Amino acid sequence: MIKKILEMLAQMFSVKTPYDEGNETIIGGELPSPRVAIDRRDIHYYPDSARLVVDMILPRVMLATVQASNSMEPLIDIGHIAVLSDNEKYMSHLNFGDIIIWEKGGKKIIHSIVEIGEDSLGWYCRTQGLNRHTNPTPDEEIIRKEDIKWVALCVFWCDSKELSWGVIYE
Repeated sequence: MIKKILEMLAQMFSVKTPYDEGNETIIGGELPSPRVAIDRRDIHYYPDSARLVVDMILPRVMLATVQASNSMEPLIDIGHIAVLSDNEKYMSHLNFGDIIIWEKGGKKIIHSIVEIGEDSLGWYCRTQGLNRHTNPTPDEEIIRKEDIKWVALCVFWCDSKELSWGVIYE
């Protein structure tokens, strides 16, 4: 009886990747959260002017919207604004759950990292959209550091469908 209980507990609390048998993700079926480490001391709120300022995200920050593929719902949907950076401070510490924008063959994709590995060519990752109905399995592509253009720092949930800049296609 105790052996059966221990087996059940082991199944409940085992950590798996999307590539493990049963296609489960993380403990309890949860997905890893983005872990981009913006230092809390770099975030400033000025209540008198209702401004939020984030320091130290140079060299470049880009604001972008996504198209209606639904692959990143419910976190990112059409019209939402993703704040992106190509700063080495963030790009050099990518981890499970981080949302990246990568490009292959002229196609830009914004998905979450679900696998990280190293092979004879060096570091790589695989991604998957957060919406398990439209993206039930990880993307087939192996993504190298040089394929990654941006990492998402945060998302503003707003209606920006009319913006004419920074559109990311997925």
